[in-house]
Amino acid sequence: FQQARLEIEEVVSIARYIHNAYNLFHSLATLAFNVLVMDETYEQVNQLCDEAMHHFIAYCLEARILISFCLAITAYVRQNTTESYKQYQQLLSLTSKVPILKYGLAIIFPLAIFMLASVGNNIGATQLMARLFTPIPNSPLVFGQWLQKWGLMLRLMQTLETELGTEQFAAAWAQGQTLDLERDVAPFVMDFQRVMSGENLIVPAVMPLKSLLTERELEILRCVAAGMTNQEIADQLVLAFSTVKWYISQIYSKLGVRNRTQALAALREMDFDF
Repeated sequence: FQQARLEIEEVVSIARYIHNAYNLFHSLATLAFNVLVMDETYEQVNQLCDEAMHHFIAYCLEARILISFCLAITAYVRQNTTESYKQYQQLLSLTSKVPILKYGLAIIFPLAIFMLASVGNNIGATQLMARLFTPIPNSPLVFGQWLQKWGLMLRLMQTLETELGTEQFAAAWAQGQTLDLERDVAPFVMDFQRVMSGENLIVPAVMPLKSLLTERELEILRCVAAGMTNQEIADQLVLAFSTVKWYISQIYSKLGVRNRTQALAALREMDFDF
């Protein structure tokens, strides 16, 4: 990566010197991506993207894809979800113009991990991360070499494992390794509404519910399925109201859902014993 950085900087210098707009646009976008992954100096990344856009070339899709990716990640880091979602949608639009553009998919897939995490879908984020970290034989898409060196991605992995717990993280990771990029991943990440909905990449039925939730969480889930309010659950189980809310939040995260309606739908898919 360091050698690549030096070579890209040389191309940028030459393009500036000869005033070649296309090469400058492309090389600045590539440099911004390199800085983002290797150095994580987000202010410099934004500056490089701004300079690149001064030399905008509409038909240079690779550069436009890299810039949207960089801006989405810097917005994610700064917790500017509106901007990160906007850039994600921009990426989807650019890639959909050229469906066979594997380069675009190689950028969208990793970005989708952060989008899933941003809506609290820790299971989905872990599943997708596992697929991209696992070698893919005979595939033009290569992720592991740079994803496994990207500090931001590795820190997210640690966060996911902490929030899910070791057992649930391992189960979701094992599921993710079975995903097929074309059949499972591509249709999912190219659908903005599905990514934002909290839906997992794999139907929850694949993961036994008793291995997904603790005994206490299962107990509370049965109360939810019975239509009990949080206060009624707290009274019946002799728990604090805030404790029940915390447990339900954990249950939603593990099921990859955002509310009771989605949770009950997921339970029906898993043939949960109400």
